[in-house]
Amino acid sequence: MLFLNALINIPDDTTVHRLLAELSRVCKPGGRIFVDIRNGSNPWLRFRYWIHNLVGNFVTRGYVLASTARLLEQVGCRVVDTHPIGVRWLTGPAAFLLEAERLEASPLEGRPG
Repeated sequence: MLFLNALINIPDDTTVHRLLAELSRVCKPGGRIFVDIRNGSNPWLRFRYWIHNLVGNFVTRGYVLASTARLLEQVGCRVVDTHPIGVRWLTGPAAFLLEAERLEASPLEGRPG
């Protein structure tokens, strides 16, 4: 499953968690989910998004790699590979592509939505 160029505009962590949980739910055990995130640890991107959020009419946000990996684990996936995207400056790449595997048993299975 591909979930690309989507999380950048999700305004809150609750919605992000729900979206990732749904991806995990519909992915078969052993299946792969590819999610891209903008590098929230990159100071240049943080500054750009801060400016955008002051003047823009929609939210733009970055994510920290380790936090996003933990979110995926919470919904029953584990990150098996991470691919940097963009130029690797001193501040790090602009984005990451995370490849996550759906575990055999999701902690959310059997729970009503």
